Amino acid sequence: MECGCPLLNQVDYRGDTSLTESNYVCQRWDTQSPHKHPHQPENQADTSYLAENYCRNPDNDPSGPWCYTNDPQVRFGYCSVPTCGAFVTKRPTLSPTDAPVTDAPVTEIPTHSLAPSPVNGTIEKPTVKPT
Repeated sequence: MECGCPLLNQVDYRGDTSLTESNYVCQRWDTQSPHKHPHQPENQADTSYLAENYCRNPDNDPSGPWCYTNDPQVRFGYCSVPTCGAFVTKRPTLSPTDAPVTDAPVTEIPTHSLAPSPVNGTIEKPTVKPT
């Protein structure tokens, strides 16, 4: 998906954003430099999930998609990616011509999500999260 569902912490995001909110270029998932990490593409059910250096959420982080950065001083950063959403709207029971109107369908409206940014320095992404 070119957008991620906020109810799923945007784990389903499959777009090509590869820049953090702080404008750091993402490190490729299949490399261990400059940052070593446990998130290898070959360890995923869908090996294309951790493709290239795209922002992803392989550990279901509540803050959404992120990536390791190419900067040796900044381990990771969160990414701002499009958010998929469905909003139910109510229509009036009568149209302007007084003809009955059926219930409104659910409409997908893409929005943008802004994940929190680090304050006063960097945030250290743990190499392994507790389950």
